[in-house]
Parts: sequence; C-alpha cells; structure tokens
Amino acid sequence: MKLSSYGLAGLFGTLLLLGGCTTDEPNAPALSEGMNTYGYIKDTDGNPIPDVAVSDGYSVATTDENGMYALKVRPEAGYIYYTTPAQYKVNIDSQTGLPAFFTPTSYYGERARYDFTLEKLPAVETRFSLYCLGDPQTNSEETVKRFIDETTVDMKNLAADSSTPCYAMQLGDVVDNKWELYPQMVDAMRESRCGMPVFQTIGNHDHKWAEGNNLYASRQYRRYFGPENYSFDRGEVHFISMDDCMIDPNPSNDYFGGISDDQLEWAKQDLALVPKTKMVVLCIHIPYYQSYQERDGGNLKELAELMVQYANFTIMSAHKHTNNNFFPVIGGKTVYEHNAGATCGAHWHSTLNMDGSPIGYGIYHFDGTQITDWTYKAVRYDENFQLRLYRASDKWGNYQFAKKADNRIIAHVWNVDSEWKIEAIEDGMATDITSTLFSSIDAWAAGYHVNIEGCKTSPYGDTKKAHYYYYDLKNPNCKNFKVRATDRFGRVYEQSRIITADDILLAGQYPTAEN
Repeated sequence: MKLSSYGLAGLFGTLLLLGGCTTDEPNAPALSEGMNTYGYIKDTDGNPIPDVAVSDGYSVATTDENGMYALKVRPEAGYIYYTTPAQYKVNIDSQTGLPAFFTPTSYYGERARYDFTLEKLPAVETRFSLYCLGDPQTNSEETVKRFIDETTVDMKNLAADSSTPCYAMQLGDVVDNKWELYPQMVDAMRESRCGMPVFQTIGNHDHKWAEGNNLYASRQYRRYFGPENYSFDRGEVHFISMDDCMIDPNPSNDYFGGISDDQLEWAKQDLALVPKTKMVVLCIHIPYYQSYQERDGGNLKELAELMVQYANFTIMSAHKHTNNNFFPVIGGKTVYEHNAGATCGAHWHSTLNMDGSPIGYGIYHFDGTQITDWTYKAVRYDENFQLRLYRASDKWGNYQFAKKADNRIIAHVWNVDSEWKIEAIEDGMATDITSTLFSSIDAWAAGYHVNIEGCKTSPYGDTKKAHYYYYDLKNPNCKNFKVRATDRFGRVYEQSRIITADDILLAGQYPTAEN
C-alpha cells in the first residue's frame, strides 16, 4: 500500500471533510466570541443529529437541534472528531478500513467548517463483543505478516460465527519503534481483514521520545491513526481510549504511566455528557495498576475516581507481554482491570508471551451495562485451550520448576482469577488444588527463549506470574491424570497432555496433530 507524504490522515480528511473548510461561506452562522470552528452532523437522509459530542482533544461541544456544533480549536489540536453515538454505525474509511470519526484540521483563521455524516443503525446494539489486542509491536515486514496470518485471521474466523456485532481495540504498541511500518499495520488492521472495526490505543513504542514532549513524540502515530484521546459509544457502554504514556524528565527513564492536566480536563468534559447509568470502559496501554503502584497514578487516579461513579467501570490495558488480572481499589470500589497478553508474545521470538501463556487476545461480551462473559483466546488453538501441564523436575535448557519434585505436576492456568476452581484428577479421584496458587517463571518458556533463542535472561528468563498450581501425585506411575479448571462462568477446561523435557521446541510452534 503506497501513501503520499501526508499519510493516512490526509485520506481521512478527504473523506470526512464533507462540508469543506472555508472562511467566506455565504450565509455562515454567527459564532460566539472566540469560536473559530463549526460544522454539522447529519444522518444519511440529511436530518440533523443533536447531542453528539465533538472535540479537538482539549474542549468538548455538542450539536444543537440543527446538528450544529461550535468550538474554539487550539492550533496544536490537529483533529476535529466526534463521539460515535450508540444509535449510529461506526464509520469506516474506504481507503484505510479503520474507524473514521475524525478529520485533520487545516485552517486556523477566522473560522473553519467540518461536517460529518452518520448512518443510523436499525437498533441500538445492547449486546456486542469486544476483542482486545495487546502489543502487536511489529519490527519487520516478516512480523507484520505473522500478525496478519496469526492474529487477524484468527479474529476474522471467530467473528464470522458470532451472533453479536464485533469490535476490536488495539491496546498500544502498534510497532516496536519502527514507524515506517505504520502503513502496513494500517492495512493489517482494516475491517475487511479482521472481520470487525479495529479502534486504536497508543503505546510507549508508538512514541518517538527523542522529540522531547508528548505532542511531538506521538505525531507519527497521529499521522496514521488520528487522535490519541477519544471516545465512542456502543449499546449502554461508553468507551474512552487515552494515551497514558508520559515523557519522563528523568533521562534515565524515558516514560512513565499517567495523563496530563489537559487530558484530564478533556476527559472531564467528555464524561460530563455521559449519564451515570452507563458503563464506562477505559482503554489504556500501561496498566493502571502498575502506574498507581509505581508513581501513584497522578491524574490517572483522579480520572479513574470519576469513572468509578458510573453504573459499571472496567479497565482494559496491555504493555506487560503477560496475562494479568488486576483488581485496583478506586474510590473505595474494587475494579477489574483486564491486562491483555501480547499479540507479539515475547517480541516474536516464539508463540508464547513472557510468562509462557500463548499468544492471543481477550474477548469480552457486553449486555447492557455488564460484561457478561470473557475469555482469553489463544491464537490457532481451540477456545477451550486455557492451561498447560508440566513435570516440576523436568529441565528445559537451564530452567526447571523444582529440582527434587519428580512427582509434582505444575498447572499453568493463564487467565485465572479468584473465582476459578482448579482440580487435579488422579485415577478418577478429584482433589481441589485452588489453594496451591503460586508465583513462578514458566521454566519451559524461559528455557526456550534463553537457551534456544538466545534472549537475555531479563525479562525472558525471569518473568514471574501468579497463575501456577501444583499437585503431588499419590501414585508416581499414574496412567490417568488430568487437571480440570472451572472458570467463573462455569465453563470447564481440561488438560491431560504434559509438556516434557523433550518438548522444548514446541514453544516456537503452533499446534499440529502431533502436539
């Protein structure tokens, strides 16, 4: 896909600037003092759409009964965009295949006009599915191809069988500081390839930190994907995607998790238009839990305290290249933060994340103001694939779970939380091992990454996560053993295949009839 120097933002602008940009429009409406930008939002029949939020990323306005909005746009804004209402389709750009809800600003004179057209849905989608993708982090044309062949194909196949509308949120790190790959990644995430619209969140590797401030650091990303802070509605849910990667004045650390005062003010204005009866989902790259633990979360904490006042509040994040379920307490309430594994896994060195969980993505099913069901979908595996088994004393390269534990079986259950039940079944007898949850590296994954791929010990060989269980065999010669995991929704997953010391190369492969 070849693009001119103005990039994809120019394509969006061509398609979305329906009313044009002018300073001498006949019969132009009078604007309030200080306002320099206006426009109209109408449906495909030309009817005005009132109460639509429109923003430049700093201030938020709403359309009146004539579908008209007016803003005082700041020169550094770069974009005018709207919050897609729940009653209307997500516009898809015909050139890029990505959600089209914005247009670049190109004039800063007395006034400029930007119009938008929306297509009404037959009915509000109170039930829908959201696919959350962590860290594609492509670094070559080969890894872009892997992302397409592995993740997007997997998504499209699932979406084809879905009984509800499907959407996706890419949760940051589109590339691994290889900004020249953005055009290819835009093509990789187009609706026709993924089977659904794919929204974007910016990550730390999407920033060029050497530019010296957040605005300049993110301009390559914005050129191809548009604004970093925006919102949209589906059903009874208000989604907010925000850039929570802040440049750090300390030269020893180029970024940290948080948001600026300007971002907080924008979010306050955005949320002020959302009824408290709605559900709010915050999509960020760096986990809220991590940011709060490390630096008190700053403005991010204040933002979350506003969001927790709504009927329901959930956080979606990525960044860690592991599978995590965090439960931060915000405003006196425990919030579920779903922290997605990476679609690049351990930076494309295998088919695994750093913690040994498979490359994959989260799927969340919404009904009204609730997430009624979710699962972690391993790429190229059946949806029921939720755990692996190991012998503790087996050695992979230089790694093992335990030296003197010949009869101990380790169960790795990568999406577990406190509502799961884990059982070991030996010769037909079930033993509850839920209480044996412990933190560990995945010895199989570490052995492959460090000893086969030649990766550095940190983080490939020392990443610990708390989603492992153990069981000591009563009969060392047991011929009938399996682990059964029951998730919080009552779904049952079983595994009897034990990864052995001879299976180290399987970490770099997807399943076949033999494995």
